Amino acid sequence: MNSSILLDIFAHSNSTDQIWKQLAPLSESDWKALIAQARLHKITPLLWQKLKFLGLSERLPETVGQTILARLKGIANHNLNHYRELVRLLAELEKKDIDVILLKGLHLT
Repeated sequence: MNSSILLDIFAHSNSTDQIWKQLAPLSESDWKALIAQARLHKITPLLWQKLKFLGLSERLPETVGQTILARLKGIANHNLNHYRELVRLLAELEKKDIDVILLKGLHLT
């Protein structure tokens, strides 16, 4: 798989048709590589959002859509677990009268 496809998906100069011309012929192993690249760069949610925005998510092979959605659910579950832990830690710190300033993270979204 040509790794530039992932970049092309996010390029503002490419039309939906141009992107689909690159995605349509991808084999199952190409899709796996594309999804792996998105996961490596931690942009799987952005990839799905972009594909949905372009109206391409409905055109994807069913297994590809299912794989991406399963990954998104895993990310959401991971984030919720971190948020629960943050809430628990904040409660413990509050009991000890320790002030906390959260500068970044899930609580800001």
